[in-house]
Amino acid sequence: MRTKRKKKVRLENKAKIRRRLLRLWKEKVRWGWKNQCGVCGRKDKELLPNGKLAILNCHHIESERNQVTRYDPVNGILLCPSHHKFGKESFHRSAVWSMAWLKKFHPWILSLVERKRMMAAPDLNDREVLARIEEALKRRRKGRGLPLGKA
Repeated sequence: MRTKRKKKVRLENKAKIRRRLLRLWKEKVRWGWKNQCGVCGRKDKELLPNGKLAILNCHHIESERNQVTRYDPVNGILLCPSHHKFGKESFHRSAVWSMAWLKKFHPWILSLVERKRMMAAPDLNDREVLARIEEALKRRRKGRGLPLGKA
Protein backbone atom coordinates (compact mmCIF):
# COMPACT_ATOMS: atom_id res chain seq x y z
CA MET A 1 0.00 0.00 0.00
CA ARG A 2 1.31 3.41 -0.99
CA THR A 3 1.21 6.38 1.32
CA LYS A 4 0.19 9.77 0.07
CA ARG A 5 2.96 12.25 -0.36
CA LYS A 6 2.44 15.57 1.23
CA LYS A 7 3.08 18.54 -0.96
CA LYS A 8 5.93 20.63 0.25
CA VAL A 9 4.71 24.06 1.27
CA ARG A 10 6.56 26.58 -0.79
CA LEU A 11 7.45 29.74 1.09
CA GLU A 12 7.09 33.03 -0.68
CA ASN A 13 10.30 34.70 -1.79
CA LYS A 14 11.41 37.42 0.69
CA ALA A 15 12.35 39.80 -2.11
CA LYS A 16 8.82 39.54 -3.48
CA ILE A 17 7.38 40.29 -0.01
CA ARG A 18 9.64 43.34 0.33
CA ARG A 19 8.55 44.69 -3.08
CA ARG A 20 4.92 44.29 -2.02
CA LEU A 21 5.65 46.08 1.27
CA LEU A 22 7.30 48.97 -0.58
CA ARG A 23 4.25 49.24 -2.88
CA LEU A 24 1.94 49.32 0.15
CA TRP A 25 4.19 51.94 1.80
CA LYS A 26 3.94 54.12 -1.32
CA GLU A 27 0.14 53.79 -1.34
CA LYS A 28 0.00 54.88 2.32
CA VAL A 29 2.30 57.86 1.71
CA ARG A 30 0.22 58.97 -1.30
CA TRP A 31 -2.98 58.57 0.73
CA GLY A 32 -1.52 60.46 3.71
CA TRP A 33 -0.40 63.42 1.61
CA LYS A 34 -3.73 63.44 -0.29
CA ASN A 35 -1.99 62.74 -3.62
CA GLN A 36 -0.32 66.15 -3.78
CA CYS A 37 3.21 67.46 -3.34
CA GLY A 38 3.97 68.09 0.32
CA VAL A 39 5.91 71.28 -0.45
CA CYS A 40 4.00 73.10 -3.20
CA GLY A 41 0.65 71.27 -3.30
CA ARG A 42 0.94 70.25 -6.96
CA LYS A 43 -1.42 67.37 -7.75
CA ASP A 44 -0.32 64.07 -9.27
CA LYS A 45 -0.28 64.06 -13.10
CA GLU A 46 -0.94 67.82 -13.23
CA LEU A 47 0.20 69.61 -16.38
CA LEU A 48 3.37 71.64 -15.85
CA PRO A 49 4.13 74.96 -17.58
CA ASN A 50 6.58 73.17 -19.89
CA GLY A 51 3.78 70.86 -21.11
CA LYS A 52 4.90 67.74 -19.25
CA LEU A 53 2.97 65.83 -16.61
CA ALA A 54 4.10 66.06 -12.98
CA ILE A 55 4.46 62.53 -11.66
CA LEU A 56 4.80 62.64 -7.89
CA ASN A 57 7.42 60.56 -6.09
CA CYS A 58 7.44 59.06 -2.62
CA HIS A 59 10.58 60.00 -0.72
CA HIS A 60 11.98 58.49 2.50
CA ILE A 61 12.85 61.22 5.00
CA GLU A 62 15.22 58.94 6.91
CA SER A 63 17.23 56.70 4.59
CA GLU A 64 15.59 53.59 3.19
CA ARG A 65 18.54 51.65 4.60
CA ASN A 66 17.26 52.25 8.14
CA GLN A 67 15.23 49.09 8.80
CA VAL A 68 13.21 50.63 11.65
CA THR A 69 11.64 53.36 9.51
CA ARG A 70 11.82 51.75 6.05
CA TYR A 71 8.11 50.81 5.85
CA ASP A 72 6.76 53.49 8.22
CA PRO A 73 4.41 55.85 6.31
CA VAL A 74 5.35 58.74 8.64
CA ASN A 75 8.87 58.45 7.22
CA GLY A 76 7.57 59.29 3.74
CA ILE A 77 6.72 62.47 1.90
CA LEU A 78 5.13 62.87 -1.53
CA LEU A 79 7.04 65.26 -3.78
CA CYS A 80 6.86 66.67 -7.29
CA PRO A 81 10.01 66.16 -9.42
CA SER A 82 11.36 69.67 -8.74
CA HIS A 83 11.11 69.24 -4.94
CA HIS A 84 12.28 65.64 -5.04
CA LYS A 85 15.45 65.73 -7.17
CA PHE A 86 15.71 68.43 -9.79
CA GLY A 87 15.06 71.81 -8.15
CA LYS A 88 17.52 73.92 -6.17
CA GLU A 89 15.31 73.40 -3.13
CA SER A 90 14.86 69.65 -3.31
CA PHE A 91 15.19 66.81 -0.84
CA HIS A 92 18.01 65.13 -2.80
CA ARG A 93 20.05 68.25 -3.58
CA SER A 94 19.84 70.03 -0.24
CA ALA A 95 19.57 68.08 3.00
CA VAL A 96 19.90 71.35 4.97
CA TRP A 97 16.94 72.93 3.16
CA SER A 98 14.79 69.81 3.51
CA MET A 99 15.44 69.48 7.26
CA ALA A 100 14.78 73.21 7.79
CA TRP A 101 11.55 72.94 5.77
CA LEU A 102 10.40 69.91 7.79
CA LYS A 103 11.28 71.63 11.06
CA LYS A 104 9.28 74.71 10.05
CA PHE A 105 6.15 73.11 8.57
CA HIS A 106 5.98 69.55 9.99
CA PRO A 107 8.07 69.38 13.19
CA TRP A 108 6.08 66.45 14.56
CA ILE A 109 7.10 64.28 11.59
CA LEU A 110 10.76 65.16 12.09
CA SER A 111 10.63 64.41 15.83
CA LEU A 112 8.85 61.06 15.25
CA VAL A 113 11.38 59.97 12.65
CA GLU A 114 14.27 61.05 14.88
CA ARG A 115 12.87 59.05 17.81
CA LYS A 116 12.10 55.96 15.73
CA ARG A 117 15.48 55.82 14.03
CA MET A 118 17.13 55.04 17.38
CA MET A 119 14.88 52.04 18.11
CA ALA A 120 16.08 48.45 17.75
CA ALA A 121 15.83 47.25 14.16
CA PRO A 122 13.40 44.41 13.36
CA ASP A 123 14.69 41.33 11.58
CA LEU A 124 13.50 41.90 8.02
CA ASN A 125 14.71 38.42 7.07
CA ASP A 126 11.98 36.88 9.24
CA ARG A 127 8.81 36.18 7.24
CA GLU A 128 6.61 36.59 10.34
CA VAL A 129 7.94 40.11 10.92
CA LEU A 130 7.32 40.95 7.26
CA ALA A 131 3.77 39.56 7.52
CA ARG A 132 3.05 41.75 10.58
CA ILE A 133 4.36 44.83 8.77
CA GLU A 134 2.18 44.01 5.75
CA GLU A 135 -0.88 43.56 7.96
CA ALA A 136 -0.27 46.94 9.61
CA LEU A 137 0.14 48.66 6.23
CA LYS A 138 -3.07 47.13 4.90
CA ARG A 139 -5.16 48.49 7.77
CA ARG A 140 -7.14 51.56 6.79
CA ARG A 141 -6.98 54.54 9.10
CA LYS A 142 -10.19 56.28 10.02
CA GLY A 143 -10.57 59.72 8.57
CA ARG A 144 -9.48 61.16 5.26
CA GLY A 145 -5.71 60.94 5.69
CA LEU A 146 -2.84 62.03 7.82
CA PRO A 147 -2.93 65.71 8.82
CA LEU A 148 -0.42 66.59 6.14
CA GLY A 149 -0.66 68.33 2.80
CA LYS A 150 0.40 71.70 1.49
CA ALA A 151 2.20 73.88 4.03
